[in-house]
Amino acid sequence: MSPGSAGRLERVGSLIGPPLAVFGALSYFVFFVRFPTLRDLPWINFLILIGAVALTTLGLRRRPSRLARVGAIASAVVTSTILLLFTAYVFWISFLLPPPTSTARSLDRIPDLTLVSAEGEAVELGSFRGRKLVIVFYRGFW
Repeated sequence: MSPGSAGRLERVGSLIGPPLAVFGALSYFVFFVRFPTLRDLPWINFLILIGAVALTTLGLRRRPSRLARVGAIASAVVTSTILLLFTAYVFWISFLLPPPTSTARSLDRIPDLTLVSAEGEAVELGSFRGRKLVIVFYRGFW
């Protein structure tokens, strides 16, 4: 890396860090949570967040004015807070969720209901007792 590019990173690091940290944390909930290997240990998100903290730390170096130093420090606090909150969620808060109950794991007995089929016929769910059944609910038209 040339000395000029290092200086540019120092100038814009505190500006790029917080949005990158927000992206790193939110992308977990929007995209990466769909994949079990990335949901259980979101290493890609941690790499993004650590990169954001590193950029923000670079932005703390050699600030000429007092206002620029205060902005860089605020940026570092925001980025570090996002990293800490995300880490707390992944390793602590998500493990506080209750496990599924026995009822949620296996619903052996469905209630006796009468539903309307796609053809408009009344179907009693009790008549399917002892067989496997898949029920699909359509929202219909607005």
